[in-house]
Amino acid sequence: MKRILLLLVLCISPTIITSQSKIKASELIGCWKIYSEENKFYKNATVYRPCDYQSMFEKKGKRFRYKMVLESNHTCYYLTIGVSDIHKMKRGKWVFNKENGKVMIYNSKDYLIKSFKIQLLEKNLLLIQNIKDKTRFKAFLKYSLLAL
Repeated sequence: MKRILLLLVLCISPTIITSQSKIKASELIGCWKIYSEENKFYKNATVYRPCDYQSMFEKKGKRFRYKMVLESNHTCYYLTIGVSDIHKMKRGKWVFNKENGKVMIYNSKDYLIKSFKIQLLEKNLLLIQNIKDKTRFKAFLKYSLLAL
């Protein structure tokens, strides 16, 4: 049993590594929406789908579903939620590092809003791993204090 499992891991690992290194920034362009209901099917990953995708797992009554629109000129729009529960798209910019598969989203004041590593990219599926960064948290605190 252990041999079969090891063989399976060895066969799948190169595929994931190669598919990650073949990702181009142009393949990320478009509108992506989080589908947290599907996270249980993918270990240690967050599921994003195209905004016009219809999932059978989608909860119709969900109040907030994070969305990001990545454009070809490296500008982007990301959905935020305010204190009064108002959803608003904010403009920012995005950077893709093709060597490590990381995407960083910055707001209009160049503060890091979101950073993640791409695990898998297909036509209707974007699997990411969120990056928890201390500098991002410090920037968030600074930005929050400036807003007061």
